[in-house]
Amino acid sequence: RQAVKRQHAEHELRDSETRYRELVELLPQTVFEIDQRGMIISVNPVGLKAFGYTIEDLERGVNVSQVFVQTDHQRMGENIRKILTGEPIGGVEYTAQRKDGSMFPVLTYSVPVFRDRTPVGLRGVLVDITERKRAEEVLRDSGALLNTILQSSPIPKFVIDTSHRIISWNRALEEASGIRAEEVLGTTRQWMAFYPQERPCMADLIVDGSIDRIPELYNGKFQKSLLIEGAYEATDFFPHLGRKGMWLHFIAAPIMDSAGTVIGAVETLENITGLKEVEEALRNSEKRYRNVVEDQTELICRFRPDGTLTFVNDAYCHYFGLKKEECIGKMHGVMLPPEDASRVKEHLKALTPENPVAGIAKGLRDPAFRRLLITV
Repeated sequence: RQAVKRQHAEHELRDSETRYRELVELLPQTVFEIDQRGMIISVNPVGLKAFGYTIEDLERGVNVSQVFVQTDHQRMGENIRKILTGEPIGGVEYTAQRKDGSMFPVLTYSVPVFRDRTPVGLRGVLVDITERKRAEEVLRDSGALLNTILQSSPIPKFVIDTSHRIISWNRALEEASGIRAEEVLGTTRQWMAFYPQERPCMADLIVDGSIDRIPELYNGKFQKSLLIEGAYEATDFFPHLGRKGMWLHFIAAPIMDSAGTVIGAVETLENITGLKEVEEALRNSEKRYRNVVEDQTELICRFRPDGTLTFVNDAYCHYFGLKKEECIGKMHGVMLPPEDASRVKEHLKALTPENPVAGIAKGLRDPAFRRLLITV
């Protein structure tokens, strides 16, 4: 009976080993086994092809040190000792070396092999990560290029991730805010450049998807961007920027991955203080002009080439007995005697930027038929 059980167990063990070897030979990664001395006991066909070795090479003897570069030997020896003592170390990156001397990056996962509860070697999987390394290099290059573009831009801007941590703070923003990048990178203190106390910036709201809070924080100052999907822009005055405060026009836009998931946000700021100062000066100038014109006793009006009035002063309205709303937008022409109308029209046609003023003394058709000096 014991003999039968033993035969059955041996049969099951052989079947298990057969299934294991069939599975190993089908795997697209290198599967290996080494003894305590570091001699390679077995490698699947994929591994032999990847390293350029043959079964005959293994029979003659190949040590694991031959398939990894010299600079990795010490670290690899320390890791082998850790694994044999039962210390888990996870995946480890090495630089592998083929039989012809060419090299490629790999990631290895290994476990100890026991016999009679004694470690006798390692068994593991080795993954060629050449493509992953190339992708990482491309990503690093792209990141470096993006950072160069951000840093060389004359427009202040910063970038945050989904945790609201600053991952880019360009030099233009350093100059505008007086805050160096190293002071805020990796923090959530982007608000410090614009506000006296902590509060969300537009980019924070974009990252959180808290679009409903934009009217609360930027009431009457914002609009949805017409050019960038999911972006919002606003104009506001920031008294803490610069020596006398600064007017900024800013746009916050989401940064998305290839699947359309938001992975961060960028906020771009434009200093429009100069434009605002010009607009204010223009408004003040127009106000002074209107005050001067309204105080005049002469009839003053402004009209388009077709005769449509765009402005009349009080004296004009009083003279004709009309209200301003009855004049603006209307073609309320000054009534001239027929014999003088054509001459006035000729004077109007003769007006040019070089010859902007003409004076004509003509009679107006009103009950008093007074004669006025018409200046155009």
